[in-house]
Amino acid sequence: MLRIISALVWRNSWISKSVGQRTRSTWSLNWTISQERCECGISLKHHKHWKNYSQDQVADGQGGVVNGSENQSRLTELEKIMPPSNKKKKDARYFKTRFEVKKLNLDVAQLDPDSLEKRIELNHLDEYPATNHPAEDAVSAFKITEEHLKPVEMAKEREFWYVEDQSKLEDMRKIITSKTVIGVDVEVDSEYSYVPIITLIQISCDTHDFVIDATKLFPFITESLQSVFLDNKIVKLVFGQNDIREFKRDFSLYFVGVIDVQLAHQWISGGKHQTGLEKFVKIYLDKEIDKTNQDFHFKLRPLPDYILEYAKDDSKLLLECWEVMKERHRDYLLNQYSYKLINDIILKQFCFPKPKPVEKEFEKAVNQLAKAKRALFSKDRYFNVFNRISDWRKSSARKRDLPPDKVLSQEQVVRLCVVQPKSVHMLESVISELKNWKPEWKESLVKAIAES
Repeated sequence: MLRIISALVWRNSWISKSVGQRTRSTWSLNWTISQERCECGISLKHHKHWKNYSQDQVADGQGGVVNGSENQSRLTELEKIMPPSNKKKKDARYFKTRFEVKKLNLDVAQLDPDSLEKRIELNHLDEYPATNHPAEDAVSAFKITEEHLKPVEMAKEREFWYVEDQSKLEDMRKIITSKTVIGVDVEVDSEYSYVPIITLIQISCDTHDFVIDATKLFPFITESLQSVFLDNKIVKLVFGQNDIREFKRDFSLYFVGVIDVQLAHQWISGGKHQTGLEKFVKIYLDKEIDKTNQDFHFKLRPLPDYILEYAKDDSKLLLECWEVMKERHRDYLLNQYSYKLINDIILKQFCFPKPKPVEKEFEKAVNQLAKAKRALFSKDRYFNVFNRISDWRKSSARKRDLPPDKVLSQEQVVRLCVVQPKSVHMLESVISELKNWKPEWKESLVKAIAES
């Protein structure tokens, strides 16, 4: 009994002796803990020891406190506009931190900066150089004939080439020049590039499947493929019009003799909406295909074998579906196939999408807030800082070849507008992901906010 009483007395004396220290050190709330416990780092009051601080004191992230009535008022304002979210963040499989690619769940190397440097110049173009199609008359003259509709037997034992050097690219060109029909497809990286770019080109013929590394061979693609794409004796099968635009944007490549099998099927079926590749293959080949890898980070090198297998299948499937389409809809293709739309796409000049005015971006940010909170994020109060942060985000994205929303999401821009952090510590507290940034990036963002 005496031992129990002694233990209780010792415990009470320890608590009374150390409570002052605990409220100022062990339990002193810093921005990092606030971020972890409150999810969005905006509510210090939720912490049970908040009452130990006066209303004009805020933790400085280094075990102490600083006068921060202005900071606290901004945090309170942010809490009103954007309460803590309970949504779980999406698992970033291929992209862990801003501005740098990490190897996650994949046996692949990091980006090759030398080869990507050749592509990044597109980021600085506001207008694409206007050039006329070099064979406009041939585009208009192309028609599907009986010769095009002759059956082509696909080889059972096919050769696969991964083309990543100039000599192999030239050997590939010699092979496809002798063919009458080829399937053409591309893999485009838009998730991790400021301007979407072609990273892989897939070309299939009756005997071969080629996957061309467009990143490594960027300087040689135009010279090698232009003669093939302009040859009206070779039918080029594509699925959708985007690939034609992307070839024009990245390589100034032009086409003659294109058949868009997606458009052809839409006209044949009389549908108002275009059919996706999965459904298209199911209709013509009665086969299920797996498109789960279409969001893969295609700028990563070396590419895993299963990604190369996935890439080569798309262009091969176009050829297989075309053989069935010719058999089922021969009369339609000869007599009723419309060339106007696809020709318009081929001949049209490529233009970059016009950037949205910052006023529209501000309206979009407001509309993403809960209806009851939109009035609080007023244009008079926050537009200038929103404009400044948006300019910084666009400039940083362009330099680092990332989409702007991979630099700062719209939600993060709103948070920064409301809090307007004046130090790196406060910046990290408002958006915890920024801790992974390099110091100079964080400092430049703080400076941009201050200049607003």
